[in-house]
Amino acid sequence: DEEGMLVVQSESPMFYADYFQNTYKNMANVFPITQVYTASIPTYVSGPWTFTVGSKKHRADNIADNKTVPSSLRYYNKEIHKAAFALPEFMRQMLE
Repeated sequence: DEEGMLVVQSESPMFYADYFQNTYKNMANVFPITQVYTASIPTYVSGPWTFTVGSKKHRADNIADNKTVPSSLRYYNKEIHKAAFALPEFMRQMLE
């Protein structure tokens, strides 16, 4: 679907640097818009875990801008969504 997005786990860049970089490169070869976001996964001891998003039309970092986020949520909000896409410099350099 031209309107959709594909999200894949891209592991820990600290322990699986090659996998992280290759996942991003492979997605970027298919999707003109490719982004990485991070999340804390309590069961993984490696620090930030990464996910790579590919899309033909839409950026994932601003998808929450035009949506109403339920106030009943305890963690997620628009700021958390945007912050997930703010990568540390070492990760940004790995993707260049």
